Amino acid sequence: MKTLFGTLSALALVAFVSVASAASPAPPGTGDDLSLRHLTLSRSAPAANTSVESPTEIRLWFSQEPQRNSTRLTLTGPGGAEVELGDVTVDPENNRSFASAVSAPLAAGSYLLAWRTMASDGHVIRGDFRFVVTAD
Repeated sequence: MKTLFGTLSALALVAFVSVASAASPAPPGTGDDLSLRHLTLSRSAPAANTSVESPTEIRLWFSQEPQRNSTRLTLTGPGGAEVELGDVTVDPENNRSFASAVSAPLAAGSYLLAWRTMASDGHVIRGDFRFVVTAD
């Protein structure tokens, strides 16, 4: 009986430690934070899944600095027509922020922004998101 109780106590302790470890996020900087290991899109303007007035530019912020001249943006409007954007430029004060001017006011409707960039390790990272332009 004493051995069975000791074994059950040890198993309970192992289970508790395992659950507690899994539930606790790793401290930033330990290498377990995805944004520290891989380039990701941190935020955008317009933000994903929002409704906005016609923007004058599209801006993306990344978790790391992408390779120079590797960031591309494609904006598709209502009906699937591609919208002309200006050249992609890097913010001189923040090398993780990229912008592209919107050439003309956008009509009301749903837009899809597809982006592609390359991390410093050569991995191509891409994604897309939608936003809605409201009527003026």
